[in-house]
Parts: sequence; C-alpha cells; structure tokens
Amino acid sequence: MKFYYLDDSKFDRMAFTRLMRSFEGLTFEVVESFKELDEKYSKDESAILIRDCHLPGERINSLDFSATYFVSGSRPTESMRSALGISDDHFFLKPLNEDHINRVIYSNPQTEELFELDFIKELSGGDEDFEKELINIFIEEVPKQCSQLEEALSGEDQNTVAEVLHALRTKIRTFGIENVDLIAEEIEYKTKENAITDWESAGKDIESIVRDLESVVVKMKELL
Repeated sequence: MKFYYLDDSKFDRMAFTRLMRSFEGLTFEVVESFKELDEKYSKDESAILIRDCHLPGERINSLDFSATYFVSGSRPTESMRSALGISDDHFFLKPLNEDHINRVIYSNPQTEELFELDFIKELSGGDEDFEKELINIFIEEVPKQCSQLEEALSGEDQNTVAEVLHALRTKIRTFGIENVDLIAEEIEYKTKENAITDWESAGKDIESIVRDLESVVVKMKELL
C-alpha cells in the first residue's frame, strides 16, 4: 500500500510526514500540487490518495487510485461535497492522526487472503491435529463472541464490548487477521476508557469486525 498526500500547506505536509513514520511497511509521497503529483505518481493498484479539499487548480482526472480521501481544517460545504464527491467516510478533519490512517488501512485491504496460517504452522511444528484443533476452536467460539458483540452494541455496553474484543484479539492475531485487529484495537481501547460517544460510527466498525470474522469462519470450515 502506498500513500500520496497532496496539500499546498507546508505545515500540514510536515505533520503528515512525521505521522507516517509511525507505520512500518507503508510507503508514501508528499506533494504540494497536482502537477507534482502527476510527475511522482506511478501506477499501483494499492495507491491511496489523501488530498486537501481546497487545492486550487485543475482536478485530478487521469490518475488511478484505489481510494481517495479528503482532508480540511473545516468541514466542506454541501456544494464542495457534491463537486468533489466527498462522502462522510472519506473525509477527515485536520490534523490527521494514527486513527485516521488505521481507518484507511482497514477500509482498503491489500490482499484477498482473509487470514494466515503461518503462525500456527510454526507453533505446531508440523502437528496437523494441533492445527485443526485450533481452527475448530476458532470456528466454535468466534460466532458466539460475535453475537455477544452485537448484543453489547445494541445495548451500548462499553464494558462488554471491551471484554469481548480483548478475548477475540488473541485469536485474530494468531490467524493474522491484521485489518480486523487494527480497528478492534482502537474500539477496545476506547471502550475500556468509556470513551465512545458516537455509537453510530462505532457501530459501523463493530459490524465490520463481525462481518469479516464471519467470513473467516466460513473459509476456515473449508479447510477441515
């Protein structure tokens, strides 16, 4: 995954550069104009564009990004939203932070593989019965925990959400479900601090976690 950050503010370009140093394995280019973006862009199916809403000059019309996100120091007007095609889930208020970047990563998975078996194969030392037992435990327990998450969400029960996510995340990491773990970590942290105030947004994240884990369970059953 490669990020392109387009902003004519030197202050914001420097802040983005510093922020991206927190993320290993991500590459990025920081540019200040459409012309510079065109010069530095190299076609990549995983390329993500993050751009300021208020840039002067021509619009991007020839570059192919897998997703485009918009940023601004203030919320865009309805006319700007319409002109640029800005949706709520593709807009962030400045300053950008790690939660914003994690959300972009989670929303744009770069692999069709839902999970990995590398760790449990290393752990098992070639013991296939052990591997199957771990997979069976995942298949048996995760749907129940997903149901608990949905019930806690409907009751806006932050303590239960935190407890269930904490129990789930060991399984999630063991099977390399990294995109799910990124958002699960964020929600777990916030619910432990009773810091969820926007349940509509949190609900979308929790529903995504449940949906992805249910897909993993289906795929795991095919292995047995």
